[in-house]
Amino acid sequence: MQGLRLDAAARRPIRLPDGSEHPNVVHLAQVIDHPNIEVGAHAYANDFEPVDDWAARLAPYLHPGAPERLRIGPFVQIAHGVRFVTASADHPMRGLSTYPFRIFGPAAQADWEALCGPFPDTVVGPDAWLGHGALILPGARIGAGAIVAAGAVVAGEAPPYAILAGNPARPIRLRLAPEAIAAMLALRWWDRPSDWIARRAGLIEAADLPALVAAARADGVAEGPADSLHSIDLDALAGVEAVAPRASRAAIPTQPSLTERTRP
Repeated sequence: MQGLRLDAAARRPIRLPDGSEHPNVVHLAQVIDHPNIEVGAHAYANDFEPVDDWAARLAPYLHPGAPERLRIGPFVQIAHGVRFVTASADHPMRGLSTYPFRIFGPAAQADWEALCGPFPDTVVGPDAWLGHGALILPGARIGAGAIVAAGAVVAGEAPPYAILAGNPARPIRLRLAPEAIAAMLALRWWDRPSDWIARRAGLIEAADLPALVAAARADGVAEGPADSLHSIDLDALAGVEAVAPRASRAAIPTQPSLTERTRP
C-alpha cells in the first residue's frame, strides 16, 4: 500500500495531519515492561487520556511473579476502558466463604495456589479487536481475528473470527466464511515482516484472499512462514466470498465455556 509504513518500534505509531504524534495511541510492546505480560508486534491500545503505566491500566490484578501470564498477540487492537481480570484476582470457592483469608498473612500464602488455583493464562489471539470497555475474565482465550463488542464480558474460549457481544459474551456471527478462516489461520499474515504486510495491506483491506495467498507463496520462505501455505486450496477459495454477510449466523463453533465459566 503506497505511503504506508509499519514501524513496530514506534512508541506512538499514529501521526496526525499536522505531523505530531497521537499522544494516547501506543504500541504496547514499547510501553509495557512486565515479566508476566507478552505483547506481539504492532498490538496497540488507545485511551482518552495519557497513561503512565499501561500494564497496571490493562491488567490491574497482575503482579510480577504471579503464576499466570497475559499474552497479547500481534496486531491486536485495544480500545479505551478494556480491562483484563487475571487469575490471581480470583477468590477461593471450594470452602464456605469466598473471603481470601490467606492474603492477610504472608506465612499462610504458601499453599494459596492449591487452594484457589489453577491460574490459567489469558490469551488474545492475533488481529483481535477488543471494543470499548470490554472485560476479559481470567483464563479467557480469544481467537485470532475475533471482535469483542463494547462492554462485553468474555470468559472461556472465543472462536477465531467470531463477533462476540453481551454479558456473558456470546458469538453473534462469524466475520469470515469458514473456508476463509481456515486459510487465514494457515496463512498467518501477522507473522510476516512489517514491510511485506505494508506492501500487501491493500489485499487484506479488499478481502482478496486468493491474491494474498498467491503473493505469500510467490514471496517464498525468506519473507515469512511457508510451511502451512501449501495446505491452502486456491481453487476452493476462488468461489468463496471471504467476508461473511452480516446476517449470516451459520457455522459458529459451539463453545460452551464461552457462556459458562467453571471452576474445579
